[in-house]
Amino acid sequence: MSIRRCQILLMVLFWSCCLIASDLNSTQAKQESAKPLVAPFSSDQAHASQEAWAQHLKTKSSFTNKSGLELVLIPPGEYLRGSSPADFEFAMNADSKFEPEDFSNEQPQHRARITKPFFMSKFETTQGQIKKLLGHNNSWYSRARHGKEFFGELNTNRLPAEGVSWFDAVEFCNTLSELEGKPPCYELKDIERWENSIQKATVRMLEGSGYRLPTEAEWEYACRAGTVTAFHFGDELNGKQANVDGSKPFGTATAGPNLGRTTQVGSYAPNHFGLYDMCGNVCEWCQDEYDGATYDAFSNKVAVDPLGVANGEYRVHRGGSCDQYGFYARSAIRIQQAPDDTSSDRVGFRVVCSCGPVTDFGPQAAEDEEEPEYTAAEDLKDADFTNKRIATLIRNLSAKDPELRTQAVEVLGWLGSESRESVPKLIELLGDDVSYRPGITAGIAVSVSRQASDSLVEIGAEAVSPLSVRFGSLPAKIHIEAIFTARRLGPLARVLLSQFVKQYETEKDKNVRNNLLAAIAAIDPTGKTALPILIKALRQADQDHERWLAATWLTRSDFLLGVYWKERAAANRWLRNAPADTQAAGNALVSALSDQSAQVRGAAAQALSTYPETAKSATPLLLKLSKDNATYFRATSNHAGGGATVSDDAYAALALMHSESDQILPQLINPDPVLSGRNADLFFELVSFSKHPLDHLLPLLDSEQSADAMAAIARLGFAALPAIPKLESMLTYKKPRIAVQAKITLACIDPKGHPALVQSVQKLLIDERADARHFLEQIGPKNAFAMSLLNEPGTNKQKIDEMIQELDEDLRWTDMQQQDDLVQLGPIVVPHLVQTLQAPATTPRHRINCLLVLARLESRAAEAVSAILGQLKSEFPRVRESAAKALGSIASYPPESQVGLRKAMTDPRPFVRAAAAESCGAFGTSAAQVVPTLIKLLSDDYLDVRVAAASALGRLGSVAKNALPKLDELKDTENILLRDTVRDALAGIAVK
Repeated sequence: MSIRRCQILLMVLFWSCCLIASDLNSTQAKQESAKPLVAPFSSDQAHASQEAWAQHLKTKSSFTNKSGLELVLIPPGEYLRGSSPADFEFAMNADSKFEPEDFSNEQPQHRARITKPFFMSKFETTQGQIKKLLGHNNSWYSRARHGKEFFGELNTNRLPAEGVSWFDAVEFCNTLSELEGKPPCYELKDIERWENSIQKATVRMLEGSGYRLPTEAEWEYACRAGTVTAFHFGDELNGKQANVDGSKPFGTATAGPNLGRTTQVGSYAPNHFGLYDMCGNVCEWCQDEYDGATYDAFSNKVAVDPLGVANGEYRVHRGGSCDQYGFYARSAIRIQQAPDDTSSDRVGFRVVCSCGPVTDFGPQAAEDEEEPEYTAAEDLKDADFTNKRIATLIRNLSAKDPELRTQAVEVLGWLGSESRESVPKLIELLGDDVSYRPGITAGIAVSVSRQASDSLVEIGAEAVSPLSVRFGSLPAKIHIEAIFTARRLGPLARVLLSQFVKQYETEKDKNVRNNLLAAIAAIDPTGKTALPILIKALRQADQDHERWLAATWLTRSDFLLGVYWKERAAANRWLRNAPADTQAAGNALVSALSDQSAQVRGAAAQALSTYPETAKSATPLLLKLSKDNATYFRATSNHAGGGATVSDDAYAALALMHSESDQILPQLINPDPVLSGRNADLFFELVSFSKHPLDHLLPLLDSEQSADAMAAIARLGFAALPAIPKLESMLTYKKPRIAVQAKITLACIDPKGHPALVQSVQKLLIDERADARHFLEQIGPKNAFAMSLLNEPGTNKQKIDEMIQELDEDLRWTDMQQQDDLVQLGPIVVPHLVQTLQAPATTPRHRINCLLVLARLESRAAEAVSAILGQLKSEFPRVRESAAKALGSIASYPPESQVGLRKAMTDPRPFVRAAAAESCGAFGTSAAQVVPTLIKLLSDDYLDVRVAAASALGRLGSVAKNALPKLDELKDTENILLRDTVRDALAGIAVK
């Protein structure tokens, strides 16, 4: 072989190797670029990923199949599934009719992963397509039905198909698979039709690669397309962004168009994936069978390609329609409907088909695995938190997994001041908007930001100094959350007061101003600084919300609520030494009763209830406002509120003028005697203080308020004997419910005179007559005979047990109402609560709720002391804390109570020691045994414990005289809170 030929051969081999290497590198690059998406991501990122996956799968990012359907490639990815608390906030601002239950099937919000790429039809299935494939079109807006009256001569083939059953959608998928030469995804058997539509069939999923309906998880992932807002185009919808009924907008007060009909598919802008009409036009059937509790399984883990339940009665549709409000078009909305239902003109569908293998999520999965394995539940069982465990928790504050992050934030908060090293990182997390259901509390999902605020408040005084040092350098978003946190810390954050005042005077941003105003009021327990600012804001603020805030915070009760619980002594001093210019506050509130804003008028009326002398002079104005039915959304200064009317708040002020009741009541009844809800309760409270209550109640027996009037009469007992003739005439009333209430009222007024009625009422209760039970419970606490009827064997056990069980169902929304109902029933619930506490299967949170009810029952729960003492031995520290607090609320203390609390004051958790010390203050003169332990706690490492011990010693009086030397040493300590509490304690011991 010649040298020349060898050179040529070597050259060919060289370039061949280069080309092979180039192909390998290109293939590797394509594979590396085809990674799963992780929300949030932008439109550019979505398009780039679609192209990368198309190259990786050797297909196109979009195409039109043989049947004319246009499909778009949806890459695999991860997103937050379900609704967040922000959705509820938007809904309440848009329309106060929404309740937490409206979101229950969309929560907890959690991470979901779609591991397979798939194609989804770009548009909703049209009438032309369903006619072509199935040979019929039952759509309401079709030419054969009502299309002409809505669309004239317009061709309706491009309108979405609706009026289709879920079975019809499945049949369409199978027919489409057959035409496209793909194996079907469903087996349809035992088909029954009516007017061409399938009303009944047996459906079985197959492993085919053909066309099918999207799963709920796939649909929401495709709909959101990397967004985390309520809709893929933002948080506002009024009919301009998508085809919905814009007369009731979502997230905005501006109403928009309401077409009242469908539009041609693709009439509105697409989302990041290039999908049209994912919100509005028609709802879309999904594969899944409906279960409202589906998301509960993923409160503490990632949902990987999740499916609904098996054998469900209903199927799910998503996305909202043209005749529904914007609320029903949110990305997270889940609606159930019978699979055979074709009556709705609002439900259609789109199809998907699989196109690639499962992806392992590459580096993302590896990063998740690097996180330390631990659960909050395990931490709670560990009585001794080591420094290493706290370090792990602090490290998890930076975890990418929101579950780990949220759990770490919550546990650190439960540790209180013990976790002070985490404060700098918690301050940074005040800007973290990711929402996740906390791992310990089984409540609704909260944002990491709000959870971090909760934890900083739990840590208390230890968080104030780092907060004040960093305040000026915080980013805007975190800055507002930090103001909110300082406000919740109350007087503990008083070092920030002057800074807040200065910023408020120059601040232009309305949101920041509002937060600053509330913070100034909350952290100033004396009111000397806050009161003039609040009065000025009430008179001169240029926005309704700011004036409303000023009026709300001008109530003494709200000052108390704003004071953090650890500084109750300071709050009491404020009440004893209220500033002299409180009269100026009262006058400003009277002027605000004529404000143009209903929200301000209502807040001013409510605030006047704490300025009785001023309110008395404003009685004519308040009586006028009692007829003012203007509504507004009330969010109180410390927690979420609800819808309210000015009338409600006027009644709240008038109801406290007990001495004036006989003068006020006739004016409330005339000319309009119709009362409702809270107003009725307040009205009858005034009646109870009247010198001649029957004069006001008897006329109402012939009005729409007869039920409330009878409840008030029943509470009067023997004093209501003159009402018997009128009540006896009502026993034959046409409405059975009124007749039953008249019977119960007569039995309560004069049981000896109506023994037959007593037996009849007892029979009603045994038969579980709901209206009789409700009426008796309403009367119960103020009528001994009603209580005895409720306490009859077999009449109340099941009802009370159900109420106690409901305590553990939904921590955020229902517990307080259930507690109120149980407390109202009084001591008859105590044995049931004790039984629940002692049951081995009772959860820690349920035990805490039971202990809270017992604490609110106070001396009426004396028989539960032994059971409460048993909870001091619980392995869960928050249960021990609640038990210690409960003992402090009950006046009866057997000797073992002191023994139990003395042991609790040596608990490894500082918040348990503080609670036990606080409770010891209620022992009175019998508390000699606990004084030595309280004195030791004055030297505790934790401020909260020292403050609680000093407060308890002050309440014990002369019994605690041995503590005087130690208290005297602390009276000039640098810490303001401890110093004030110690000085109060010295004064208390000296006085008593």
